[in-house]
Parts: sequence; C-alpha cells; structure tokens
Amino acid sequence: MPVNLSSNTLDPIQGFDVEVTVSTFDGKSILAGRFTSILVRMVNVTETYLELNQRVPRHLDGEINIVWQMERGQLNMKVLEDTFGFFGASSGQQMMISRIDKIKRARRFAIQFRVDVQPGQFVDAETARLSGQIFDPERTTYLLQQCKVDTFSFGATSGRNIVANQWQGTAESMILL
Repeated sequence: MPVNLSSNTLDPIQGFDVEVTVSTFDGKSILAGRFTSILVRMVNVTETYLELNQRVPRHLDGEINIVWQMERGQLNMKVLEDTFGFFGASSGQQMMISRIDKIKRARRFAIQFRVDVQPGQFVDAETARLSGQIFDPERTTYLLQQCKVDTFSFGATSGRNIVANQWQGTAESMILL
C-alpha cells in the first residue's frame, strides 16, 4: 500500500506558541515573568443518585470546577508574599505563619494565556476549519478570573538546575477572548 506523503496535515500546537501571564485585579503584575507551563482542568463533579431498590446509581451532573496548575523558575525571594499577600516582608516584618497571627484573605489573580497559532505553510483554510484549528489571532486568548492559589510549592537541588515554583488553584470563570 502506498504511503500518503501529503503535506496537507495539521501540526500539533507547540509550547513555543503559548504565553502565560498573571496579574492582580488592582492592575499590578507582581508575579513578573512568564510561566513555563499551564494546565487547566474542567471538572464536572458527578453526583450519584440511588433510586428505590437500586444498587446501581444514576450519575447526575454536579458542580463544575475550574482547576489550574502553573510552573516557572523562581525569580525573587518575595514569592510567598506575592502569591498569598499575607506576609509583611515589604513593611520590614518577619515572614512567619503561626496560630498567633490573623491571616487575611488570600489574593485573587487573573491568569491569561495566549495560544498564538499560525497557519501551516501547506494547510488550506478548509482543512483547518474542519479540524477545529483556530488561526484568528483575536480568538486565541483564554482568561481565568478570580483565581485563588490553593497550593504553592517549590523545589531545589544543588547544581545548575533552577529553583522551580508551582502554583495550583481554582478559578471562578474561564473566558475565550
């Protein structure tokens, strides 16, 4: 059987095509720098319902949760203050979490990521349309709103490896701009 060497196929979207930025709602971009990865999960939490005399449940739709995870290299030592907002390092206070201190509400963020896909050299518009590929630069930006960091982690090893920071959290909405 002959092999089809047609160039009229779509390449997968690569990481070179994605840019991720984070800003606070007061217009400050305190988490400066680009993140190296983002993973967004939409979770439709299943509710089970047992009818009378049944042992096999019906599965009903439940809450829809938007969960995200991002990673980047550490850029400064203020990362905990910038992430959670409840440390007083900028005012000269010692950074500490304890039962004695009252911890205020954590910061909320807007996460924006853009998938800047360019049409392939050999892909015609009809193939791109049928496959759902988007080439319109005005419709390739996603905005997660009211993002709350649930987990912050960082890890370091000796040597030339960078110190990696990872944020995990939830968002209240996701918009395709």
